[in-house]
Amino acid sequence: LSGSPAINAGNNAVAAGFNFDQRCAPRREGTVDIGAVEVITLSPTYSYNSRATTIFSVPEGNDTHTVSNVVGINRSGTDLSQPSSVDVVWTGSSTATAGVDFTAGSLTVQFNPCQESQTVTVPIEILGNTVLEGDKTVILSLANFSSGGSVGGTQPTAMLTITNDDA
Repeated sequence: LSGSPAINAGNNAVAAGFNFDQRCAPRREGTVDIGAVEVITLSPTYSYNSRATTIFSVPEGNDTHTVSNVVGINRSGTDLSQPSSVDVVWTGSSTATAGVDFTAGSLTVQFNPCQESQTVTVPIEILGNTVLEGDKTVILSLANFSSGGSVGGTQPTAMLTITNDDA
């Protein structure tokens, strides 16, 4: 049927450029599974790896310095056969102000076909000072999903607490 996700028998040109089927099984070059669903484009869902640390703490310091935190990101869904990406974005909160306490930014994480998880290092620039103040919290969230991706039901967050070290 026209517009059907099944590829007509003998039409190998339709499979060109697809190295994996929707189950992430390798496809032999130039062949299709007759009558099988060959292309499904259900959007992936992203989350932080529940086994990885999502709460970090670093001293503020007296000058500008960069800290690196390692986070795990999972990608799940029915069809992971296509590459996709998601951004880890660090923003302020009710206690931390971008440009005063830290430098806001983002890191794009690329997923290869059939890749379900990735561990990335997130570099965050801390703007230290000598002012006696309370601790500050920076929020790391996921945004800018390619391929129609999403976070599912709840936006996963990781937190970085900048602890005041001034006396």
